[in-house]
Amino acid sequence: MSEDVVRVFFCSSDSAFAQVIARTLGPGYEVRSNEQLDCAANHGAEQWWDVILLDLRDVGEDSGTEAGLRALDEIKQLDGSTPIIAFLGDATDNLSRMLVENGAYDTVATPPNVAELRLLLRRAYRLSNEPKKN
Repeated sequence: MSEDVVRVFFCSSDSAFAQVIARTLGPGYEVRSNEQLDCAANHGAEQWWDVILLDLRDVGEDSGTEAGLRALDEIKQLDGSTPIIAFLGDATDNLSRMLVENGAYDTVATPPNVAELRLLLRRAYRLSNEPKKN
């Protein structure tokens, strides 16, 4: 039984990191990325993604909490139903908790464990594609 391809939109200002993640995920994952952190500019008329990865590795603990929450809110306003997984850098326990409390599906520390990232993307994909119960 073959699994569906998980289509991932990677919002990152680091194109090299996005390329590494895309290659590392391998078959079963289609990753497209932007070259700016402004994901709103990449929201086209046709939504093709199943999961959004948000790169917040460079967001610091002090002023970065607001910036991370603002980025999450901007994406949620454009597409409130797609699971969002955020990449975080060091010492971001508070930001991780706040992102999940404000609607992120989950967060991932960098460097990511590739097997865990694949599993997390599959779980988010399945959750977003489950039939809605009344």
